[in-house]
Order: sequence, then C-alpha cells, then structure tokens
Amino acid sequence: MMLIFSGRRWSVREIDTGAKIIVVDPAKGGVPPRFGGEPGLIHDRVIEKMRDIYTGDQIPVYMDRTAAELLSEARTHYHAAGFGRSAIVNIGPRNWFLATGCGTVRTATLALALQGVGHQVERHDGFLEVTCGIDAQPLEKTLAQWAEGAAVDFFAAGPNLVFEPYHPYLDEDLLRTDARSSRLDVDALPGLCARLLKGFVPSSVEAETFRAPSADIPPLPDAEYRFVALDVETANGDCASICQIGLACVRHDGTIDSWSSYIDPEAPFEPFNTRLHGIGPEKVRGAPKFVDAVPRIAPLLSRHVIFQHSAFDQRAIEGAFALAGLPVPEWRWRDSVRIARYAWPEFRGDGGHGLAHLKDRLGLDFAHHDAAEDARAAALVVILAEQKMGVVFEEILNRRT
Repeated sequence: MMLIFSGRRWSVREIDTGAKIIVVDPAKGGVPPRFGGEPGLIHDRVIEKMRDIYTGDQIPVYMDRTAAELLSEARTHYHAAGFGRSAIVNIGPRNWFLATGCGTVRTATLALALQGVGHQVERHDGFLEVTCGIDAQPLEKTLAQWAEGAAVDFFAAGPNLVFEPYHPYLDEDLLRTDARSSRLDVDALPGLCARLLKGFVPSSVEAETFRAPSADIPPLPDAEYRFVALDVETANGDCASICQIGLACVRHDGTIDSWSSYIDPEAPFEPFNTRLHGIGPEKVRGAPKFVDAVPRIAPLLSRHVIFQHSAFDQRAIEGAFALAGLPVPEWRWRDSVRIARYAWPEFRGDGGHGLAHLKDRLGLDFAHHDAAEDARAAALVVILAEQKMGVVFEEILNRRT
C-alpha cells in the first residue's frame, strides 16, 4: 500500500488501528497518483493540528532542511500577524482575518452567516478573510450577538446549495434542510463566535501611515555602525517582489538612524499584501527600481553585520538580486529571532518570537509592516537582548543551544 504525504511517496509497513498509527518507509519512484473530483471536507482535528504546529516549536521528523526553514518562517509570520494572541486580526480599515480553528463545515457555517449580514468573505482552510460591508454593523458586535445565541439567517445571501447529483430535483426548502444537515453545523456557531472573541481587542489600521514615494533615493545614513537591521515589504507572494526597503543603523551609543525607500517591484500587487502593509501601485509610482537602488545601499550593507527578523528578508534581497541579473553579494546576515530565543526562551510556545508578540511583551513602540519601523524593531530586540544578557550580540550568537 502506498500513500502521499508531505510531498513524498511512502510505502505503508504497518497499521496500528488501535493506536491510530501508520508506520511508513520512504518509497522509490512510481506511477504518480491521480486525483479527481472536488476536494473532500477537512475535519476540525486537521485544522487544530495545523494550529498546534504553527504555535509549537518542534520540527516534525519527516521534514528536510528546506521544509524546516519554511516552517520556521511560517511560524514567524503567524505570530507577526497577531494570531498568537488573537483569532481575529485587523489587516485594514474594513478587512479582517479570522482564524476559525475549525474544519470545512464549521468554517463554512460562519462564512454563510457573515455573508448573510452584508460582509464579503473568502474561505481558506481554517481561516476566513472578511471585508466588512459598508452598511453592516461592526464585525465584533455581530459575533458577540451570535455568541449569545441571536438568530442567524444562513441563506440570506442566496448561496449556491447545489452540490450533489440529486440536488437539482429538490425544492428550496429541501435544499436548505439538506445543507443544514450535511454541510453546516448551526449548533456550533455560538461557541465558535465566543472563542473567536476571546482575547480580541478592537483596533483599526490607518489607511495612510506610510511615507510618500520619491523619484530619487532618500539620503542614506553616513557613519560606521555596530550593526544594521533590514526589513523589506513585498508586492505579492514572490519574495523578490520588493516594494519597500527599511534600514535601522545602530550607533555605538545605542541610538538608531532609520532609512527607508519605496521600490518599484516591476510586478503586480496582490490584494492581501496591499492590505497588510498599505503599499500599492500608486505609492511606488516614480520610486526607484531595485536595480537602481541597490548600488546606493550596497556599500553601507557590505561593511556591516545585517540583522533580519527571520530568514525572509535575506531570501527576498537575494531573490531580487537574481531577478535583476546581478551577482548575489555575500553579506554578513544574522537573525534577530535567534537572539530573541536566547534572551527570552520562556516565549517558546507562549506567543513565540515574532515581532508582533515581542512588541507586546517587551513594550516596543513601532508601526508593524512598515519596513523602516520593522527594521528598527528588530534592532531594538537585539539591543534589549544584549542588555538583558549582559553581553554583545556576537557572544550571544556564539552560544550553543
């Protein structure tokens, strides 16, 4: 017997139904599997396990080095987005992400309820992306009412209820009855809403908090520094689509010189990215391209240690170099996440070491998802860790776990 898991083919050696354990061995190449039809419903337990992996700090034994690095990056972004402390995350003036922590049925139940009161909803596995309707009441107020058992019309938005071959032969009442019994969990909605609201603090994201673009590159800090922290924002899912670069240059007396520039990514913006950082085509219009900006910043970066908060920024910079047809420089990259793990090991499994969580726990004051602000936050993490541990960052990084 064969199965596909984690992108690999495995040969089943033993099945322990009592312990619910399948023992497998890596299998040699064979005929690729063929999949057809629609994807099946995802059980609540699968999503719960996914959440446990995001919030944990263990690396599954079946992951290779690349997969482990990607998981580490995913965990950093999970906590940076704020999901470590709240299941509801504000990403724009009218935009929210809801981490339902549930499988297909319960997530679809909440989605239909929200659509019925005027919100636009995109479904993802265990998540909902909600754009609040202009005339709809605040999202948190609606969820609070449902948590208390208020009536819900799941079919007010006229959703498609035809899924099975026999559905075209049923009238509207029977279709709704069938949907309630097979594709919705109406009784679970109050509990789900109550859980979503646990730990939620209403907030808003200002639409205009970022600096205006410039046709020229802003003047760079000009000094010798202890180290430089760097952060980038990207236009889409391609890490090389850099649309903003921020630097925080730390002097020997601990003061920080900040710098940032919008970058024309020469690539389309995805709505998710723009909602996250507020940067779109209009803000990079007239901004320098990466190939024009990098000759200006490279001399500064090449002579300093560069801190990033997770490996994403290095991968983005090196990807942008490659995309521009330029040789990738061998800069001295360091990771402030690693510094934070040494200084505050108690955060493992308790919010993690992403910037959003460190902001709360360490009292950092910065505007998340602005490249200059995030770079400054990474620099502050290093400085505070040095103060806490009584040694400079070189000594911290030389320690063995």
